[in-house]
Amino acid sequence: MSLPLMAIIFDLCENISISLMMSSDLFYEISESQIFISSALNQCKWVLCILVIVILLIRFGKKAILDLNT
Repeated sequence: MSLPLMAIIFDLCENISISLMMSSDLFYEISESQIFISSALNQCKWVLCILVIVILLIRFGKKAILDLNT
């Protein structure tokens, strides 16, 4: 499975988790596990997004260096 697709899946799961928390009538009905899961999904999403950006920068950097050498 590709990294961008995984980031999209984590983002959708995060959105669903946050929507469930926002639909609670009372603040104390939100469990710590819901907050933890939402936070973990958010962090995973951003780690994957940063990895994608780093990989793209490395690939474009290598291509630019190869183009300069030819």
